[in-house]
Amino acid sequence: MASATPTRANYQIKLCNFHKAILRYKSTAQLFEQITRDAVQIGGIHGAWLGALDPDKWQIVSTVAHASDAEESNKLQALLQTVSFAGLALSPAFINTRDTTFYQDLSSQSTDSFWRSLLTKNQWQSAAILPLLNDTKVFGILFLIWHQSTLFDTNTKQTLSDISIDASGIISASEASVAAEKATQELRKYETLFQNAGWSMAIADPESHQLIYSNLAFATMHGYTRAEMSSLNLADIFSIEARKQLPALAARAHKEGSFSYEAKHLRKNGTSFDCKTHVTAFKDNQGKVIFRAACLEDLTEQKLAQTQVQQLLEQTQLLLNEKNSTNRLLESIFNRVTDCFVALDNNWRYTYVNKKAAELFRSFGYNKNLLGRNIWDEFPPVPGDPFHAAYHKAIDTQQAVYFEHYYQPWGRWFENRVYPSEDGLTIYFTETTKNKKLEQKILQSDAIYQKTFNGVMITDLDGNILATNPAFSAITGYSEAEIVGKNARILSANKHTKAFYTEVWESLESTGSWQGEIWNRRKSGDAYPEWITINRIHHQQESEDRYLAIFSDISKIKQNEAALAHLAHHDALTGLPNRTQLFIRLKHSMDIAKRNKTMLALLMFDLDHFKYVNDSFGHAAGDQLLKLVTDKLSKRFREQDCLCRLGGDEFTLVLDNIASPDAAARVAEDIIQMLSKPWRLANEIEVRISASVGISLYPSHGDSAEELLQQADTSLYSAKAEGRARYKFFNQELTKIVRARLEVEAELRHAINKNELLVYYQPQFETNSNIIIGAEALVRWAHPSKGLIPPIHFIHVAEATGLISAIGTWVLNSACQQCALWFSQGLRDFTLAVNLSPYQFLHGDIEQSVASATAKTGFPAQHLELEITESTLMDREFDAIKIFNALRARGVRIAIDDFGTGYSSLSYLKRFPLDTLKIDRSFISDLPEDADDAAITQAIIAMAHSLRLKVLAEGVETEQQLKFLREADCDFYQGFLRSPAICAQDFEQLLKVNKRL
Repeated sequence: MASATPTRANYQIKLCNFHKAILRYKSTAQLFEQITRDAVQIGGIHGAWLGALDPDKWQIVSTVAHASDAEESNKLQALLQTVSFAGLALSPAFINTRDTTFYQDLSSQSTDSFWRSLLTKNQWQSAAILPLLNDTKVFGILFLIWHQSTLFDTNTKQTLSDISIDASGIISASEASVAAEKATQELRKYETLFQNAGWSMAIADPESHQLIYSNLAFATMHGYTRAEMSSLNLADIFSIEARKQLPALAARAHKEGSFSYEAKHLRKNGTSFDCKTHVTAFKDNQGKVIFRAACLEDLTEQKLAQTQVQQLLEQTQLLLNEKNSTNRLLESIFNRVTDCFVALDNNWRYTYVNKKAAELFRSFGYNKNLLGRNIWDEFPPVPGDPFHAAYHKAIDTQQAVYFEHYYQPWGRWFENRVYPSEDGLTIYFTETTKNKKLEQKILQSDAIYQKTFNGVMITDLDGNILATNPAFSAITGYSEAEIVGKNARILSANKHTKAFYTEVWESLESTGSWQGEIWNRRKSGDAYPEWITINRIHHQQESEDRYLAIFSDISKIKQNEAALAHLAHHDALTGLPNRTQLFIRLKHSMDIAKRNKTMLALLMFDLDHFKYVNDSFGHAAGDQLLKLVTDKLSKRFREQDCLCRLGGDEFTLVLDNIASPDAAARVAEDIIQMLSKPWRLANEIEVRISASVGISLYPSHGDSAEELLQQADTSLYSAKAEGRARYKFFNQELTKIVRARLEVEAELRHAINKNELLVYYQPQFETNSNIIIGAEALVRWAHPSKGLIPPIHFIHVAEATGLISAIGTWVLNSACQQCALWFSQGLRDFTLAVNLSPYQFLHGDIEQSVASATAKTGFPAQHLELEITESTLMDREFDAIKIFNALRARGVRIAIDDFGTGYSSLSYLKRFPLDTLKIDRSFISDLPEDADDAAITQAIIAMAHSLRLKVLAEGVETEQQLKFLREADCDFYQGFLRSPAICAQDFEQLLKVNKRL
């Protein structure tokens, strides 16, 4: 077109508005009608109709039309009634062009005679036919008509083409939305079936093993909610061993399609269970597995039943073995003691008969095997004999019974000691004669007294030793000549309490006997445990009673028990605590951390490439490497740190009472660095390994030992997946933060050593005159590659690591040295303000640091002002008063920094010798518009002045803020309005300009 007129411009605007309008439609409801209506009403078009196309027949099968007025509407209605659009056949050439067609010169001849005849007949001068495309196929036609001719300049054509594209996209999207809705409804139907299925079911990605979908039964089986399951990987619910099967399972799915396997799964609480999984792989047209679906079966009950049967068999065998071993020991003891010994169960059946008792029974002609037989069937109660009543009394009262009786069928006297237990009765009995002393009987029985392996000792009722046997001397080291006449207390190892011995004597006095374990001492001084039975022996009326003690040395038994206990809690190869001991220790550490509100870390690590060592050099080399690693790690860590071996090449470390996650990260780095050095094995074999470390924290990552171990294991798996020789926290974000902080810490240590720190000076001005009255010394880090770094990016790291002390001392000395130089040049009418960090104030000797800095540099203390935040001040309120008084005695000024953000109490301010309050910038930034900040600022200024303190406002950036501070009678200010923090050379120039003459 040659030129644009106002009418033309107006029309172009309307056309663009139509273009924008169609973009808002998102549903198919009356979409065709809305597009044609908007074309007329918004686009400035006289008529529009839209036809839907049957792509198979190349015919327009339905139409919708709108017009700008009644006349045009009648034309269109007549057109729709008289022209058979439904039967209108369109040529493939027309459809395949897929271009917008324009009619603006009706005099030219064209093959599109049908469309031109419509225009001419209805006196329409111009038209545009816009194809509606789905991908690249035409599915409809939008026909737009105008009264005017020659409307299609470049802008108009482009707009109409855009309309065609956007309308096509909206209609296609709408149709796709309808199709998607139908598909969604179908999906919901199947999802309902999926969710309500009794089987545990899940769908996973074949390569990443990420869970794509799982039903409620699957989540319940593993102890998670549905929401939690969506973020899990198969590795998260597989045991450590089972995870190693994942690559093989993926390969098997591709090869076999459907199969079943068994593996151990993990619940959320860390417990494991056996699971049988039936897998079906779904493939695309190219045969690639696109996902794996699985049905799972919990084998816990089945495995439990199998395990219980197996354990029962194993325990039975173990008990048999232990019983045989114990029985041999007991039999050796019981068969050598002087008493007859039998045991009865609760049904009065014999369960044990020692050799002495069997010999006694045979001596009276009783040769039966009594085991399993009922005592009352074999020895019926005899009228007047007390032993029947005595045995029942012991059972009923659960107290030991001592008695003597005459057994008429045999014509002999017997002494009985009956001891009840949950399992029945233990009965000691000895044939006795009242006319003979027990000592004589023992001495006369040389086979028993002289040759028994048990020590025998006879004492009077005061414990004075009267006689011993050879076994006594062999066990204690005392000969009979050395020990007779001495009190039995000489044997005591002093390992028992007074209450213990009181209980022994009370038992002897009440029941006449005592039996148990006791610690005594040999002549050499060595303490040893013994099993001892003490009985009070009754004599004839004219003789004193005696105590008879029979004992055996059970040191070896105790050593065996200790060895077994150690094996139960320690690894046989390395001697480190095992998984059982780890849980005991970890729970104990968590209890302490909970009580003290401290943090602990659990590090789980394994040796990268350890399998290569085993495969290449054999398991003996692998075992040697594990011992070398254990030795090196044990020497590195504190005694209270719990280093454990879980099995294979997997270790854990419990770090108690750590200050921050950084401490755990540093230990992890230390482990990785330590284990990455070359290892020299036997036969000059040199191997290289590394370590991957997973870290979980209490209480952040779990509140149970099982959960912490699971989280550390998950983190270890993640560290290995990322390439090994690294550590990972359970929280990925925490890993990034800690690594960044450690990087800053390492670079900051280097910066201190390489003098990369600088002091910048923030000028401080008098509010009314704008004259410089001071400067705040601020540290900057001149990083060699990152440029000038402000303190906000490294001070928090310095405080956490203790580096702030060195930095603070350096800033104080450097600033004092520079200001002393300025003073020597006559630039002396200002105050130097230096910040004190909380760490410096709480842990450093501030008075000594100030004295050293001023003495060394010659800077006058009267011009030095120390700034400290009010929250830090309150942490050491009483010490602060003492420190401030000492500093004030030297002439040093004291300022409270960031005032208003902490306690802001007038009552406590009165107790400190202060000079200045600095109002925090958070109250200044919105002045004077914010009424609350304005009121607070005015109140702080008034309060400070009532205490005869000066007030300095921080962060002043606008003239309006400065005007408000002047009107509020604020003394000083600092901020970007006059100057940011600047280097020493620039500040020196400001001082020269502002120098008072």
